Amino acid sequence: MGLRASALVIWIFSLFGALPVFAVDFAPIKSLDGRATLVELFTSEGCPSCPAADTWLSKFSADPALWKEVVPVAFHVNVWDYLGWKDPWGSAYHTQRLKQYNAVWKAPRLRTPVVALNGTEWKDWKPESALPPIKKERAGILSLYPARFQQVRLEFEPELREHKWMGHVAVVAKGMTATVSKGPNKGKTFPEDFVVLAHHFARLKKNGNVFSKTLRLSITPSVPREIALVAWATLHNDPKAVQAVGGPIPLSFLK
Repeated sequence: MGLRASALVIWIFSLFGALPVFAVDFAPIKSLDGRATLVELFTSEGCPSCPAADTWLSKFSADPALWKEVVPVAFHVNVWDYLGWKDPWGSAYHTQRLKQYNAVWKAPRLRTPVVALNGTEWKDWKPESALPPIKKERAGILSLYPARFQQVRLEFEPELREHKWMGHVAVVAKGMTATVSKGPNKGKTFPEDFVVLAHHFARLKKNGNVFSKTLRLSITPSVPREIALVAWATLHNDPKAVQAVGGPIPLSFLK
């Protein structure tokens, strides 16, 4: 093979090698460059003061800033199940996440509801509170590329040139209603939105200025009528979200 032919083969190989091998089956979800606010609610259907917090979080469904500027998620804990009502969305993993936050915040005890903004506790939150203004700053582009078989490729091109990034992906359920028949909230009905069904995270791999990882989720299709994909990026060993994004996705993603 001559030099020119060899160069051509190498060029073709390089060209095709640069093409993405990950097949995207659903519309990509991309953030803006400006930093979004990740709103985390720790809640439980068995917590007497939580229905007001769930109602507060559900109002973001009608917020025009949803998914691009405000990214809400609700982690249901299982710590109050002993009071007589087992939260169907409650998880020991979510309880552990709250405990880890408490250790960072030096909180004296475990309690709910708790609201965190980009990983920082909102100590004076009340059910009538509006989101406080967040400092406007460039954070970088965070993208989700969903595919069949519950696969998601997460890519982050950060403004901050650090080398150790963690990527988080969650599937959340929307448009639900809780009807509680036992425990402290017996007889109450209240909205539930942005309920975390699964949360996966992993170290992102650097490739030039982009950090990425392909994750395969594991979720059993259940009762939600609507779901959304949410992602956020943090520095390694730091719970503060640097960028976040989300968006609706068809239920067929779970199949």
